[in-house]
Amino acid sequence: MEWLNYHHLLYFWTTVREGGVSAAAQALLVSQPTVSAQLKALQTALRTRLMDRQGRRLRLTTAGRQVYEYADRIFLLGQELAQGLKRGFAQPMPQLVVGVADVVPKLVVHALLQPVLAQDPPVRLVCHEHGLDRMLGDLVAQRMQVVLSDVPLGAGTRVQAFSHLLGQCPLSVMADTPVARRLGPAFPRSLDGQPMYLPAENTAVRRSLDDFLSAEGIYPRVVGEFDDSEMLPIFARGRAAAVPVPSVIEREVRHRYGLTRIGRLSRVQARYYAITLERTMVNPTVRAIFQNARLDLFAATRRSGRSGRGP
Repeated sequence: MEWLNYHHLLYFWTTVREGGVSAAAQALLVSQPTVSAQLKALQTALRTRLMDRQGRRLRLTTAGRQVYEYADRIFLLGQELAQGLKRGFAQPMPQLVVGVADVVPKLVVHALLQPVLAQDPPVRLVCHEHGLDRMLGDLVAQRMQVVLSDVPLGAGTRVQAFSHLLGQCPLSVMADTPVARRLGPAFPRSLDGQPMYLPAENTAVRRSLDDFLSAEGIYPRVVGEFDDSEMLPIFARGRAAAVPVPSVIEREVRHRYGLTRIGRLSRVQARYYAITLERTMVNPTVRAIFQNARLDLFAATRRSGRSGRGP
């Protein structure tokens, strides 16, 4: 049996957490050469490169990110063990590990996961954001209980899992208040030639939006595209560009970024799915996420959307 040197792993984990070899050396009260030697020993033992140097910074490789995630769990358990021995062991807190597709807006994730924070007894929430293929592997290996995605599993997916529609909502097009007031009366025709920040082309919502605009003969001037949709309202704030956001988070975007709704595109729907290994959700916390989304979160959006301006 091959044994991992956890002393080496601790130095690697600390280096990543602290942001570099120098900061890790200070945290561990050792010299920088000592930290560097431990990192080299770990990579030699694992026979893989964990970090690459870019200028004065260290960047994790794909293998390095995976090793760090495991190390994080290992040392978290170690801290729990030490605290348990000092204070006496309590009933372990149940844990829900959620995978989040990187194209799902963070504000949508926050809204979907609210029921987890309200669980009694409390549930420890652990979120990982990766590409869908990798998370499906973690799901099958039971390292995750649920994956949140903007698309259902495709027909050719080899993983035996099930997609549960959490809900759908129209897109709200938003901008700074002066821009919104100018574009509102003729919406959505006013988007023709209008500067816009849009989600990346490989996302489901972008494809739906492009299809709608093309069918209507509306051609906005795309001034930016982002994989991380959370960047859209950040860039729109204080600028003349408009951005589409799922209407389910419209209020939060208004409060956080000061944007105003120009109108809603009811024919362009953003959809969100929970992917699990079970056809029927048996995990009570996952079931609470599903019920909250279907009965409250997206139901409220449907009711408020009836008064929205737009096609």
